[in-house]
Amino acid sequence: MTETVNHPQHYNSSNAKCSCGRTIECLSVVRYLNFNLGNVVKYIWRHEHKGGIEDLKKALFYLQDEINRLDKPRKSTNCDYSEHFEICYKNPSD
Repeated sequence: MTETVNHPQHYNSSNAKCSCGRTIECLSVVRYLNFNLGNVVKYIWRHEHKGGIEDLKKALFYLQDEINRLDKPRKSTNCDYSEHFEICYKNPSD
């Protein structure tokens, strides 16, 4: 694969360095975060080199979504979301 797929410039343009001197890639950080927080870091990381203010707004969206997720206790329901997903997205030929 090309560098634009595996190592796009907008995710490798940080001045952050590992103790060994290697540049830290965005993926090296976000792979350890949940979906929302990973997106927050990703959009902030790349905003100067790709999406500008739109990326910062996307980061805010995902940060607010994570706050909402943590702030609201999950309601007990009879719905098993994983089962629901399997039913809704089954192969139509089944």
